[in-house]
Amino acid sequence: MCSSIGTWMQNLALPAYIAHRTGSAQIVGILIFAQLGPLLLLAIPGSIIADRVNRRVFLLAMQWLQLIFSLVLAAIVAVDGPIWTIFLVQLVIGTGNALNAPAFQASIPLLVDRRDLAGAISMNSIQLNASRVLGPTLAAVLTLWGVSTAGLFVINSFTYLFLIVAIGMVVIPDVRGDHGAKGWRQFLIGLRISRQRRVLSRLLVAMATFSLFSLILVALFPSVTRLNF
Repeated sequence: MCSSIGTWMQNLALPAYIAHRTGSAQIVGILIFAQLGPLLLLAIPGSIIADRVNRRVFLLAMQWLQLIFSLVLAAIVAVDGPIWTIFLVQLVIGTGNALNAPAFQASIPLLVDRRDLAGAISMNSIQLNASRVLGPTLAAVLTLWGVSTAGLFVINSFTYLFLIVAIGMVVIPDVRGDHGAKGWRQFLIGLRISRQRRVLSRLLVAMATFSLFSLILVALFPSVTRLNF
């Protein structure tokens, strides 16, 4: 939960920082693509990687990647470095998040008994949605207390340590997926399964529609506020 709160702190502060420096909503939109675009492009490859490697080691590597580059981002912002370097670092962080997400979600069923799975998924959803509220709120409070934008990114980077410690403490079974498909056919397994299960396909369409039209508005709030108020 701490890591998610830190991430949403950064998701609020970074677009606001870019909007302040450039005054351009278009550039903020490019930043959002650097952040969320990898989720669209790498989610399926990430799931294939998660099926082939030691999931615990892979998760730890992705957390360290995001931690280190969040610190790099803080250093760049602290000196008002070139905008393109911020985009590049954010793209690396977004890539780490995109590769981490399938492995993390697929690990939940391995950590609890089947009868407790619904509760575990609900708790994961609760903490994710709660972090979307608490993260920006905490960022606003810390800013009022004088914490700089770079300071918020440093705080976010250290929140990854909580997840690193948690992953290090639990035992994630080393389960490797073997679906019999080879090459490019591996990319279509998920689509084939979702097409066969109507409830699953409706959920995926609903989530994709919400993500496409709604998530971008969160990062554009600073630009919307500047233009209207």
